Amino acid sequence: MLNFSRFVLTRAIMAMITLIIVSLVVFSLMELVPGDCAERYLAFKNTQGSGISVEDIEIERQRLGLDKPFLARWGIWIVNAFQGEFGDSCILRVNIAQLLGDKFMLLADHLSCLSGAGLCHRHSGGHHFGRDQQSLAQQRAAPL
Repeated sequence: MLNFSRFVLTRAIMAMITLIIVSLVVFSLMELVPGDCAERYLAFKNTQGSGISVEDIEIERQRLGLDKPFLARWGIWIVNAFQGEFGDSCILRVNIAQLLGDKFMLLADHLSCLSGAGLCHRHSGGHHFGRDQQSLAQQRAAPL
């Protein structure tokens, strides 16, 4: 039993180290993309008719913490990620954890249908899921 516990602990530590290294690689690759999140967001707003200035870009960079060094930003992100806070979408300004939660609920709904839990019914087009994304959101928003 001790050997199995040691094996599981070793694998868990290796998985954490792998996740940290992968996150550093992905974070580094995002630095290579031309422009930063502030520029992309304000360029998007510009296409929507909002006028932007260089000062607007600098204010947005400071708000997002892009004025900090790369390793400091990555360190802050990794600490927050281990707490379940992944930040906001660069363009949409929607919380990533919320987006992942919504997708997870849809996935769980699809899997329950496929497992035969009876939450869906068939029609001529194939499976029709009994709950859609809007009703899932309403269900989560309802008080307990």
